Amino acid sequence: MTVTGFCPTLEGEHSIEVEYINASTLEERIHIKGLFTCSVVSFGGCCSVAKNCPLYKSAPEKK
Repeated sequence: MTVTGFCPTLEGEHSIEVEYINASTLEERIHIKGLFTCSVVSFGGCCSVAKNCPLYKSAPEKK
């Protein structure tokens, strides 16, 4: 899932890809938030807030 919002590192709009993990049970079909990919970090950029990424935090916990 693509999440877009304000990135404090880039000081502007940016998008990340959030991966959702299948956590379904027999009673409920659900996917929970997993890892994310950010192009800034992926291409060797430095991000001071990578561990507390506001874009990742804004993504829904369940899908």
